[in-house]
Amino acid sequence: LNATFSKAAVLLSVLHMRKGESQLALAVINEAIGKRPDDVMLYGAKARAQVANGDHEAAVKTCIEGLRRDPSNPEIMRYLSEAYLGLGRDGLAKLALTRAYAIYMDDAEKAKDAPADTASRKQYEVRVAQGGGSWRGIGSETLARDAGLAHIFYLYGRFSMRDEDWETARAHFKKAVGYRIDY
Repeated sequence: LNATFSKAAVLLSVLHMRKGESQLALAVINEAIGKRPDDVMLYGAKARAQVANGDHEAAVKTCIEGLRRDPSNPEIMRYLSEAYLGLGRDGLAKLALTRAYAIYMDDAEKAKDAPADTASRKQYEVRVAQGGGSWRGIGSETLARDAGLAHIFYLYGRFSMRDEDWETARAHFKKAVGYRIDY
């Protein structure tokens, strides 16, 4: 009905990935990007599919393309962190993840939850108040803050597991579940 409805393309790609059809997921997203080349949401979906395929280098490039269009997009930064994590570049992964966290959080929440040295920002609230806008693809789209924070703490838990710091990993995973009980 609407060949440029980005959210439908993203969800179709998710369904393909859940069926193990990651190449089809990428094809759907690439076709959608061809129709809406400035839609940042599509770049996030493409990076997610590339990470699922194990193509971490391509995912980094896709994230950079997305961040050129929207430098403060926390979802793209989360995917960039996952791509760097897959490449074994933990320092860059933590940097991207910390930046995503800072955008999601305000000063009060930062104080109680923040991993070390995060700079607080209130851009998240501004972005939600704007309702996404055409620069994100769909005017009615809002950012899923709790889902994003759950994923961030999941990734922090993975970092802690790499360091065999089981207690810190457990604490991060508990925070992830605190933000989304079904995570």
